[in-house]
Amino acid sequence: MYVHNYQQALTYYEKTIKTNPNYAAAYYRSGYTLMQLKQYKQGVAYYTIALNFNYQKENTYVRLVEAKTALKDYAGALTAYDKALKYNPNNWEYYLQQSKLNALLGQAKQARANYNKALSLGEQYGKTPKPWACK
Repeated sequence: MYVHNYQQALTYYEKTIKTNPNYAAAYYRSGYTLMQLKQYKQGVAYYTIALNFNYQKENTYVRLVEAKTALKDYAGALTAYDKALKYNPNNWEYYLQQSKLNALLGQAKQARANYNKALSLGEQYGKTPKPWACK
C-alpha cells in the first residue's frame, strides 16, 4: 500500500535544498508537495524557483497554472499557459483550459477563439474536446 505523507516528503525536499540549493528537481517536487498540502502560494514560489533553474519548463508551467488557478489568479494562470504553449504549441488541452480561464475572466471572444483552436487541434490528433458552455 502506498501512503501519501506529503509533510514528511516536504521535510526531505527542504533538507535536500539546504544541502544542494541548485538542485532544481527538489524545488519542483516541493512545489508539487505543497500543492497536495493545499499550500498554493508557497507552491507558486517553489515552482517559480524551479523555472529559474530552467527545470522541465513545460511541466512546471502547467503545475504553476494549477497553483494559480487554486489561488483564483486566473490572469496569472493564463500567462503560465501561454508560456507552456511555447514548448508545446499543438497541445489542444492547453487551449481548452485557457478557454475556460478566459471565460472566468469575462473574456468571451478569447474564450471562443481558444476553444475553437482546441477543437481544431484535437481533431488533428483524433481527440475531440468535450463541449462546455462558452457563450
